[in-house]
Amino acid sequence: MKQQKISRRSILTAGALITASRLSGRAQASVEQGDVSGRLSAVGRPLRAYEFDLADVRIGPGPFMDNQQRDMKYLLAFDPDRLLAPFEKVAGFKPKAMNYGGWEAGGIAGHITGHFLSSASMMYAHTRDKRLLAKIDALLPRLAACQKANGRSDPQFRGYCAGM
Repeated sequence: MKQQKISRRSILTAGALITASRLSGRAQASVEQGDVSGRLSAVGRPLRAYEFDLADVRIGPGPFMDNQQRDMKYLLAFDPDRLLAPFEKVAGFKPKAMNYGGWEAGGIAGHITGHFLSSASMMYAHTRDKRLLAKIDALLPRLAACQKANGRSDPQFRGYCAGM
């Protein structure tokens, strides 16, 4: 009979699965169920969802702050000229820089720009970092110019904004 070696990874995996299965039976809701109208939260507000500005959220020291700082460094590394290059090509403008490589080099060029704008806007809302605002402000008017240029020769192309 052949003996099988047991690896440390298989022991840890089994332990994690056993722990997870035991804890899953103990989960409890932390919010009272049923009618809560008229009740107040610990800070005296009615128990309901309410709107707040992302700038009102503060992240304290720790792993979340570390992640936010890492994300900020990543976002600040993007070059607006390179993000705009695929859009400028489609619009018939001469790009100021080469576009990024990878999927940006073909197929879905310009895709990262939308992700960048979403991320940079959310990060700006949290941090009010003027460096991000400068990048956003550099992108938006030039994207609008690309969009306007796309509709000049073909009315069905009007309003279209994409990379190539």
